[in-house]
Amino acid sequence: MPASLRKITFAGAATWQFYERDSVIRLESSNAKARSLVVASKTGDQENTRSHFGISMFGGSPPDFEQLPKLESEVEPLLDWLAVNHHDYMRLNDLSEAFSLLRWLGSTKTPITVIDMDGQGPALATPDRVIIGTGPGVAP
Repeated sequence: MPASLRKITFAGAATWQFYERDSVIRLESSNAKARSLVVASKTGDQENTRSHFGISMFGGSPPDFEQLPKLESEVEPLLDWLAVNHHDYMRLNDLSEAFSLLRWLGSTKTPITVIDMDGQGPALATPDRVIIGTGPGVAP
């Protein structure tokens, strides 16, 4: 993690809210034969293709919480860093992009056809119990 992100102090922060930003979908021009479909998060006039999430920080105690915009601006780069360096946040951003595309397709009434190119895969045994000392199990 970059040293600048390790110096964030959360003194005075009491709680936070993690949220998905609004998104913009566009085709990006390139020299290739196909153009790239880009999902970018939008905050005001700024677009971000790294992290699709924002954070609100609050200090104080209920019901008198106050928003901490200075701390939010310090934490936002951490979300960008996590989006490209931590596997869970990478998957979370991928999920956000997939939902953004589905919302866009739904808003334009575009039909979606899913084609399974190699057919149904073999069934996987899904555990239906956990036995202490042994682990997951499947009923015979």
